[in-house]
Amino acid sequence: MDTLSKVLLAIMAVSALIQAVVILALALAGRRLLDELKELRVRVGKDLAPVMREVERITHNVAEVSETVAAQGRRVDEVVAATSATVRETTNYLGRAARKSVVPLIEIGAIWQGVKRAIQVYRHLRGSARRETEAASPALPPYREFGRPHQVWTEQQAGASDR
Repeated sequence: MDTLSKVLLAIMAVSALIQAVVILALALAGRRLLDELKELRVRVGKDLAPVMREVERITHNVAEVSETVAAQGRRVDEVVAATSATVRETTNYLGRAARKSVVPLIEIGAIWQGVKRAIQVYRHLRGSARRETEAASPALPPYREFGRPHQVWTEQQAGASDR
């Protein structure tokens, strides 16, 4: 073997030794890092355990409140629906009662209007009879004044066409 080969072989041996030392140093540093990470995990676990319990308790309380609010919402909806149905039924009942109670009032009003009209006719006829006896002039029969509007109009039109 010549010297150049021996030198190259020595360089390769030294570089392999350096690589081994670097790898050993990296392994030791990795081991220390792993130990520190374990210690950190344990410490964070101890520190976070109360916080996690508190978060769990809050989450449980929020779930209970949500269930209670949903149940109350359903109850309010049921109460509003029942109240609406009761109001509808009451309105219908009051409408029927009002219509039934108004019928006699309408009939009484119609009778009263008939009585008033009869008194008017009676006064008119009595006044017409006096005027006829006082003045011998021919007058239209009093019943024509109280006829239906279309009869009065027809009679007026017939009188106008005769002229």
